[in-house]
Amino acid sequence: MKKNLKLQGRSGATGLPRVTVVTPSFNQGAFLEETIRSVASQDYPNLEHWIIDGGSKDNSLDIIRRWARRCRFLRWVSEKDKGQSEAINKGFLRASGEIVAWLNSDDAYTPGAVRRAAKFLTAHPDCMLAYSDALLVDERGASLGMFPHTERIFNYRRLAGVSDYIAQPSTFFRRRVLDEVGLLDEDLHWCMDWDLWIRIAGRFPVMYFPSLTARMRDYAQTKTRSGGRRRWKEIVAVARKHSGMMFPPAYFIYGLESAATRLRLDRSARSRVKSTFLFKVIDYCINRHLDVVGDGWVTRKVEFSFYGTPARFSLKGSWPARNIPARLDFLLNRQRLRTRRFASRGTFTATVSLPPQFRTEGRNALLVRSSRVTEFGRDHRRKLSFRLIDYAFRGEGGDAGKAVP
Repeated sequence: MKKNLKLQGRSGATGLPRVTVVTPSFNQGAFLEETIRSVASQDYPNLEHWIIDGGSKDNSLDIIRRWARRCRFLRWVSEKDKGQSEAINKGFLRASGEIVAWLNSDDAYTPGAVRRAAKFLTAHPDCMLAYSDALLVDERGASLGMFPHTERIFNYRRLAGVSDYIAQPSTFFRRRVLDEVGLLDEDLHWCMDWDLWIRIAGRFPVMYFPSLTARMRDYAQTKTRSGGRRRWKEIVAVARKHSGMMFPPAYFIYGLESAATRLRLDRSARSRVKSTFLFKVIDYCINRHLDVVGDGWVTRKVEFSFYGTPARFSLKGSWPARNIPARLDFLLNRQRLRTRRFASRGTFTATVSLPPQFRTEGRNALLVRSSRVTEFGRDHRRKLSFRLIDYAFRGEGGDAGKAVP
């Protein structure tokens, strides 16, 4: 969806880029105060917070008015809208920040989250969307553990067809990217964020940065949990559109998730057992498509996305003794660049040139594929090849890489 978005972001007297946080809200008085407080308490001096209320009938407006009197950077509007996507778009159109984020009215930021995100985007001027980690909490705020599926190396292929592994409240992006890819699709009600991430990633660099930035609410009454079959059908439509596959992995993963969520609402022992089993199957399906697990170990292959015209790629890793002898194949947009063979264990560095004739103007995919995997671990059976320590894309002017967390 395209609208006139030409609005320049501003930097304050501090020289720091302005960050605009957009919060859509409708009858969320039970959580809204915590959300507002988490923004108001950020240690960042150039902040703007827009609350777009959909005409709430609970105590939301009382909470908003009280905080608006205390916070000079809080702006708000309350009027009927067509749903969450339209409300967020209203906030995007009003945003004056160079960096934009949206924080739903039942989520919250961790202390220092905005400063860390702005610092990362300032240090990586080519990055258009940055995401990090989020903690899942229940309706009382009790921890449910970390959002489990975050990919620390951005992978377009997995995002487009397997799962939305980006925790939405952990994201910050440059406002000008909306001029290029458009606003949220207001016909989407569950995965409008996923659709936007894919559209941004199809044209611009997206990066993970190691930080716990958000507390993400997860309970039975959330829109995600209660979406059922309608949510699944919308997810399938988005995955099919962006992956080009009739039956992408997301078709099966989110179909199972929908069934498991319905079973979880039934409190019978049999339903709980079935639900637990299905969620284990879902985790297995998602993990089958992982390139890199949380501790840096690579499965069979790892894919890197890059944009622009870097001249070469460097990778630092470590081979375990069990996977020797072995080889690594490097492929750029499915064109083989080189093969590196290994006869001994230990740390290694491999560098490959990225020929211009194999690159595209937009997103490029560099695949590193291993010839050997070994099953590791007693508790979690994982077939792994080598441990990724660091990587970098290098051009004539410098280093555009980053360390693996």
